[in-house]
Amino acid sequence: IAAGLDELILKLKKTLNSTFIIVTHELESIRLVADRILMLDMGEVIFCGTLEEAAQSTNERLRQFFDRKPDAYISQRNLD
Repeated sequence: IAAGLDELILKLKKTLNSTFIIVTHELESIRLVADRILMLDMGEVIFCGTLEEAAQSTNERLRQFFDRKPDAYISQRNLD
């Protein structure tokens, strides 16, 4: 289903020359359809930029998400 939605978004983006705001945790969708990304953590913006900027970022939370690393921060927070 996600792949079909990605294709539809890309088609609409091109046809309508429009901007879309998409909320997702799907890395493949992000990489395929996003020109810019914004990442929130506990309601705070921790990153806003292009995919290229995200790839070069040293932000630990952003790296954990994009590198698909286990998240000790989330695990510890859920234990409290």
